[in-house]
Amino acid sequence: MIVLMKNRFKSSKLFVIVLSILLMFLFSGCENGSGDTSYVAPDDVSWEFYNQLAEDFVMAVARGDYDTAVGMFDETMTAVVSADDLQSMWEETIIPLAGEFITIYRIENGMADGFFISGVIMRHEDTGFGWNIVFSEDGLIAGINTAGTITLPPDT
Repeated sequence: MIVLMKNRFKSSKLFVIVLSILLMFLFSGCENGSGDTSYVAPDDVSWEFYNQLAEDFVMAVARGDYDTAVGMFDETMTAVVSADDLQSMWEETIIPLAGEFITIYRIENGMADGFFISGVIMRHEDTGFGWNIVFSEDGLIAGINTAGTITLPPDT
């Protein structure tokens, strides 16, 4: 499906936009598949676990290790986003928009529909940029969506 979409869209920027929208739809329809509707309070979550995974993912992407990054995906994500897709998103959209990656500025946390979200705010040369990395309970990435550019205070 991704290959067919790539061939249909002449612009890689348009392809990334369409892919991002598809990922948002994918995330919005996520279920945990177990039928378990139990509630976990955000205070009861080991955020260090998910935040470390989010940091590992972002750092793999930033150093160009896209195979390692997609190796952190669950089956659904693996079916829709390849290492080449992730590389294109990073190198052809995010870097031109935000500048070269500098560091992770901060990670914020939240939950939705039984998923654990690490909102990673990255400092780039030109601006901040955010990714919401959505994890299943077992720590696999079940979705990624962008929070877009973010104004950060000057680096001191």
